[in-house]
Parts: sequence; structure tokens; C-alpha cells
Amino acid sequence: KIMELVAMKNKRSTNKAIMKKYSQGSREEIEKKKNDKKNVPVLIVTYFVVFIFIGMMAHLIKYVIVDSDSDIANSYNKRQNLYAETVIKGQIISDEDKESLYRQRRSAKAMIRLIDDQIGETLDVLRERGMLDDTLIVFTSDHGDMLGDHFMIQKGVPWKQSVGIPLAVRLPGAAPVGENTAPVEISDIAATVLDYAGLDAQRVLSRSWPAYNDIIPSRSLLPVLRGEQERVRDFCFSESDFTEERIDGVSITSTPYWRGADGCRSNAWQTIITENSKYIKYLGYKLDEMPYEEFYDLKRDPQERENRIADETYRDQIEQARRRLSYM
Repeated sequence: KIMELVAMKNKRSTNKAIMKKYSQGSREEIEKKKNDKKNVPVLIVTYFVVFIFIGMMAHLIKYVIVDSDSDIANSYNKRQNLYAETVIKGQIISDEDKESLYRQRRSAKAMIRLIDDQIGETLDVLRERGMLDDTLIVFTSDHGDMLGDHFMIQKGVPWKQSVGIPLAVRLPGAAPVGENTAPVEISDIAATVLDYAGLDAQRVLSRSWPAYNDIIPSRSLLPVLRGEQERVRDFCFSESDFTEERIDGVSITSTPYWRGADGCRSNAWQTIITENSKYIKYLGYKLDEMPYEEFYDLKRDPQERENRIADETYRDQIEQARRRLSYM
């Protein structure tokens, strides 16, 4: 069985009440499974939905330092101005915009602390019921948040703050392997869970039709978690077609310019990422145009600020990334 604990979306409710509902729901489900006499595997999926920019969190005094719903809304609406003033116009960011950004960063840290507390409660219940040592625990997210880096907020861009996500796994009976920086994809979680349940991901997920549905990119991480291998893949693939937000007084055709590179960074892109490099191809080009590309040496330039696409030193790596992307 799969139990999904979905967020309440009542704007007037506080995140604290929502998280309490999550924890209570997880507790009740764990109690139910513990008392179930049938010895069958169970998968519990718990969602922690965090709304950083809307008023659900405005009154959560223990965790969040914000003033009102309007403060959060105003901070959110300034995200384009933040980039325009610092990059396009070459101006120094104002004290007001700085405080707006810092407020969002404080809120994000508060939400992380809140989630951490609730995850702790869920683990406590598993421990109390004697189920912790039999449970594979996977903690992850669907995307990161820019929080001002590259003069941006939110998601939908190929920078590491947005595409990079937490992935923490506890494998029962295995010694901790520590931090591993090898590339992984969200799709690998599916193969990992299936492998832990004794199932082969390629066989279970493959389909003979439609075409190419027998090629399963998901790879089990159990060999890494058991310390048998250092990695299961040499690169990972990511893509997005993030719809641009409408900004009052700004034409929708002008919004790519807020991303820099003279408007060449469209909202649709694909990227190939290795441990040491990142290749990005932007898809907002016409039939008779060449796509705008970027290449970053993550070892020398971890903040992804120097585009090396025209640097002959990286020609072989760039061509390899292009081939890998064309295969995807």
C-alpha cells in the first residue's frame, strides 16, 4: 500500500498545524502497520509541502520571522527588480531589496528547521514501535531554491541551487558510507526502492510499447549504500520547461532577459551534469538558429559564473556532453 499525506491548502492555516497533521498521519499509519498481523512490506510516502512565499507561514512565530502576508507577497514580487537593478542596470542592490532577500532566506531556514523537527518525530515513532531497523528511509526533494544566488529566487533554472536536491538514505544493516558526490537522479529512487523490495527495476518498469519504454534510466543506489561501488552513473540529466511568471508592466517576451545572457537563457533547457562539469542547452531557438549553450568547470568554478563553451581547452568535454544529451 502507498499512503500519501497531502498538504492542507487552507491559506489561513499555519504550517505548524499542517506539519502536526503530517506527523499524526504518519504516526497513525505506522501504528496500523505495527498492529497488522500480516508480515507484508509497506511503503509510506510523507509529503512536506513548504510554501515560502505565501501567507500560510506568516504567523508561525516559533519558526518564522516575518511580519504579515503582504510582506511576503511584496518580497516575492520584487524578484525581477532584484536582478534588473544589480545586473542589467549595474546598480548596487538597495537596502530594502537586501532586507527582502534576507527575510526570504530566514524563512527558508525556518522551514527547513520545521521539516527537520517533524522528520524527527516520525523517526521517533518508528524507533518506539521497533520498526526503525527494518525500514529503508529516503529523504529528498523535487527541486532546490535560488534564494538570491545568481540574483534569482525560486526554481526552474539550471544552476546548482535549483537543480541540486538533498538525498539522504538510511539502509538498515549497512554501515554509513558518508557523503558521496557522484551524480544521481531522482529516477534512481524508484530502482533503489524496488531493489530493496527484491524486484528488478528493468523488468518491473519496462514496457514493450510505446517505443523506447523498455529503456529504463533508473538505477539502484544499493551498491553505493552498501559500500560495494562508488557510483552507479557517470552523469545525470535534468531538464525544465518552467513557465515564466507574469510580472505587472513587463511583457512576457521580455522575461528571458531577466535571466541574463542578453535574453538567450530561455525557460526551456536541458543539462548534462558530471561531478566536475555542467553543460546546458537552452531550447528557446528557431529552426534556422543555433541553440544557446553554456559549459562550466565545476571544479575551478563551483559557483557557475564563467561560461567556457567557446574555450578550446574544454572542446572534448563539451562534445561528449552534446553526444550524451542527443542520446537522451
